[in-house]
Amino acid sequence: MKILVLVGSGEFTQSMIKIDGYLIERVEKIKRKQRINVAIIPTASVPDERQQNWIDEGVKHFKRLGVNPFGLNIVEKHDASKKSNLDKLKTASVIYFSGGHPGYLLKIFKNSKSWNLIENLYEGGKILIGSSAGAMILGNYVLANAQEAFDKGEKPMWKKGLDLVPYSIFPHFDWAQKYKQKLLKKVIDSAPKAVRECWMGIDEDTALLVFNNKQVRLMGKGTLTIQLRNKSRTYRVDQEFII
Repeated sequence: MKILVLVGSGEFTQSMIKIDGYLIERVEKIKRKQRINVAIIPTASVPDERQQNWIDEGVKHFKRLGVNPFGLNIVEKHDASKKSNLDKLKTASVIYFSGGHPGYLLKIFKNSKSWNLIENLYEGGKILIGSSAGAMILGNYVLANAQEAFDKGEKPMWKKGLDLVPYSIFPHFDWAQKYKQKLLKKVIDSAPKAVRECWMGIDEDTALLVFNNKQVRLMGKGTLTIQLRNKSRTYRVDQEFII
């Protein structure tokens, strides 16, 4: 069973306890009494020099759930090919990309040994989670300068993503609709056709669980909006559907 989790925001907070607890239970059924390792990858926050903060918060969060979390301080491109980091990744049952700057995260991991390994581990049944920027890079296209586009009005910069799902991903979607509605429309309208016709907006404190690339369950506090060609549909938490 492959499980991909896309989180709109709220990683390592109380909002994610139920969701992450559910995921850990899925692992426990397979691992039984073996130690469960969670790899926390805070690379998206490197431009803000907050990667250690995210590791500390992630470790504290997952220790509350009774598992063994550890941080991978992958800062530069060469860190994504270090044997020590690859060896640690191989021990993980859950791999977690936290939020920050999607363009930086994509630059470090795209075409890297770490991403090749992570993709293989995911295909082999390890759980892969991305929150905010960490979710964005897993789509087909990435708004690489998302923070600058929404906070400073910079021209949107779109790059090919890691393409685990055939959608472009907008996290913090309820926030963007409430406070940046015109800008959100402008960003989408300026995007490549593949983005305009196929995107998903994930609300804050909300997680989309994708099983085997198809079956979906929504958990958390908000909603999921999916745009597919000319049709838009909104899903609510605890709904199960096919994408």
